[in-house]
Amino acid sequence: MADEKSKFTLLILCIFLGVFGGHRFYANDKKGGILYLFTFGLLFFGVIYDLVKILQNKFCDEKGCAIDTWNINPHGKADKYVVYTKTENKIVRKEVKQ
Repeated sequence: MADEKSKFTLLILCIFLGVFGGHRFYANDKKGGILYLFTFGLLFFGVIYDLVKILQNKFCDEKGCAIDTWNINPHGKADKYVVYTKTENKIVRKEVKQ
């Protein structure tokens, strides 16, 4: 959990560096980042799609976890973490404070 991603940083990177894949590289999606880099964010349509996914808390990192913590803490550590666990047929969301 030490490598918690911030939704705020992801959103800013998507707005300003989205056509170069900056937000994809931040989420450790190297293949997507390279694809966006050479296609200018899939001709900007991919950037708009990713912006919508970020705002709906559906944008995932390389592990498949949604990046949904705003984390505007200047020290780079999240005040709380969101943990998803799968039990039988449902996914349970649990917030864990440091």
